[in-house]
Amino acid sequence: MLKSKKILSTMIATLVLSGAIVGNVTTTQNVNAAVSGEKAIGYGANATGGGDTKNIFYVNTKKELLAAISAKIKDAKGTVITDAPKIIVIQKDINLCSDSTGKEYIPGVSDPKTMPWKSGSDMASDVIVRVKSNTTLIGKDGGVTLSGGGIKLGTGTNNVVIKNISFEDAYDFFPIWSSNEWNTELDNMCVEGATNVWIDHCTFSDGKNPEKAKGCTDKNTPIHHDGLLDVKAGADNVSISHCLFKDHLKVDLLGSSDKAESKDGGKLHVTFYENYYTNTHERLPRVRFGHVHALNNYYEATGQDSIAYVFGMGLKSTLYSEGNIFNLNPTDMANNKTTVMRSMNTGTPTYYFQEAGSILNGNVYPTQVLGASKPAYDTTAKPGYSYVPKVVTVSNYKTIAQEIVNNAGAGK
Repeated sequence: MLKSKKILSTMIATLVLSGAIVGNVTTTQNVNAAVSGEKAIGYGANATGGGDTKNIFYVNTKKELLAAISAKIKDAKGTVITDAPKIIVIQKDINLCSDSTGKEYIPGVSDPKTMPWKSGSDMASDVIVRVKSNTTLIGKDGGVTLSGGGIKLGTGTNNVVIKNISFEDAYDFFPIWSSNEWNTELDNMCVEGATNVWIDHCTFSDGKNPEKAKGCTDKNTPIHHDGLLDVKAGADNVSISHCLFKDHLKVDLLGSSDKAESKDGGKLHVTFYENYYTNTHERLPRVRFGHVHALNNYYEATGQDSIAYVFGMGLKSTLYSEGNIFNLNPTDMANNKTTVMRSMNTGTPTYYFQEAGSILNGNVYPTQVLGASKPAYDTTAKPGYSYVPKVVTVSNYKTIAQEIVNNAGAGK
């Protein structure tokens, strides 16, 4: 249970600062207790965000959110503090596809067939919010929704915590048909070069506009969404926990290109733990160069829109799968339409995959199903940090799966 629940509802007395709202000392103490009572597990364990700062902003609109992010914090002498710690509490749902007055942008003639000259990157400049270093971004008690755009943590950004927010429907009005598939520009969230990041108790989805798998390669059915949560461009030390990923095609991309080794090589260390994936199609995650620990997650796809694959192993990628629960469509698995791990390489595989203690459709997950041998040096796959995994067995996996479902997502 997110510890901000009940605590944030007791917050009192506020005053206006820099176009947003900042709490007094009593409120500061309550919020600090809410956001600093937990610590990430894994590669993002050093992320503290705003920590116990008194620089706390309460925002209700996109304008106030942007003002809080850019607000200058000064010391006692009046000198601006570079990357001063902040806690930003979002109190209401915000449509990021809106102007400074909150009026929703009108796409106009946005059909890609009639407006091919318009770029999704142009749209991104208006609907993507860039969070800065030493920031905690948290939704109020019960969670809030950011829709119509997304969040970016760019190169040079360090130490960010994001909690209790639903990210929905980063809808690109101008997708491009290229290389026999649809390509879009907007992610619900992109960790693009940032370091020491913890994303916890968030929900990621297409919102009211989920798409079908056939749209990826059907020229007559444009795809308007990109990733739910991508990590790339040299980003490092990221933990993603207790999140709900649902109703989406291509979910988590780690490393955007085989040609990006100069940026991504030796980086992209990411821990996924106790997340719930449902009605998702692929990239849970898909990895290039990264070093991933997937711990105690629940992957569910038994209906018509089943998973193509869970883990996509690309160039020089490493993934340690531990204590996960896979509930996949048996018929699709038998027909090779669904698999837990897929090699994304052409030619000789250059990935390192290790499995430990997971359950597949109620049975102990057999290593030989993975389609790849363990590396000679198994210890390279297992992370070096300290943690205590939940031991999943054929007798308790249903209970653990339900615990993950009950605790995953915003407002939990």
